[in-house]
Amino acid sequence: MSEKAALWDSMVARYGLHPTPYDQIANWAFVDWMLNFGEETIQSTIKIRQAGFADCIDTRQSFRRQLTRLRELRIIPPEQMSSYRAT
Repeated sequence: MSEKAALWDSMVARYGLHPTPYDQIANWAFVDWMLNFGEETIQSTIKIRQAGFADCIDTRQSFRRQLTRLRELRIIPPEQMSSYRAT
C-alpha cells in the first residue's frame, strides 16, 4: 500500500483534510494481513457470554459512527453523494 502515499497526499489537498501522513492513517501491515487472511475462521461468543459479557455492538453502527467522526475531524474526505445507500 505504500505506493498509494502520493494519491493520499493529493486527496488531502483536494478535500482540505488535516495533513496526516499516509503511514499514520492505518497499520498497513495489519490491514494487508486482514484482507489477505487465507484461513477460514469460525469464532464463537459462547465462552465470553458465559463469563458475563453479554453486551453487543452493531458493526455497521460502529463503522458509521467512526467514519462520521473521522470526517468531522477532516481525517478522511466527506461522504460522496451517490445513488447507492447501504441499509
